[in-house]
Amino acid sequence: MAILMIILRIIHIIAGVFWMGAGMMQVRFVAPTAQALGPDGQKFMAHLMQRTKFSAASGAASGLTLLSGLIMYALIYDRMQVQPNYGLGITIGGVFGIIAFVIGTTMIGVPTGKMKKVLDKVEAAGEPPSPENIAQLQSLGATIDKGGTWAVITGVIAMIGMSAAQYLMF
Repeated sequence: MAILMIILRIIHIIAGVFWMGAGMMQVRFVAPTAQALGPDGQKFMAHLMQRTKFSAASGAASGLTLLSGLIMYALIYDRMQVQPNYGLGITIGGVFGIIAFVIGTTMIGVPTGKMKKVLDKVEAAGEPPSPENIAQLQSLGATIDKGGTWAVITGVIAMIGMSAAQYLMF
């Protein structure tokens, strides 16, 4: 069981660092820069979403983080009963991690998929986006921006809960 826990913890930490690090970079630096650049920033974001594996990699990292965390939680459940403060920290971290995952899926993943479809349609038409397309893309972008902010906030709370759990002595 120790080998399994080591493997799960490595997966959980590496995937979680990528997931939250990518989210923090996106929310704090990439999206504001793209917005400041106007049409060039929109081209950059369209390329990032359509031509790279960024969205898929972030989604996979979030899924691996969640799955490995849930398995570890089940495996250490007995320990948390003996050390309830540790269990509280891990539980708080886990709950906020699940919230971050749900926010990421519903407010980032789903709108990103819709945005890709609109951009593909515009690209296939070979014409500039219509005012309707622009309004739709802006609405989806606003949802993604809000979701990114909330996913990062809840993800940071999750990281704090999990990393501090073993030191909770109250």
